[in-house]
Amino acid sequence: MCDATGMGVARDALKDIPNVLYTPYISGKSIQSVERLSQKALANIRTFLSEAPQV
Repeated sequence: MCDATGMGVARDALKDIPNVLYTPYISGKSIQSVERLSQKALANIRTFLSEAPQV
């Protein structure tokens, strides 16, 4: 899930991917919640890349 904050032109690249949900904005975000979510997303990416088969 992504929202418009900080997306820039990445929205256009991601919008047609079926398992990506894009919303224009999510209200009520705090700096702390954005930081936590960003850290979780990065950890998920690292986990995925470390478990992906090397081609």
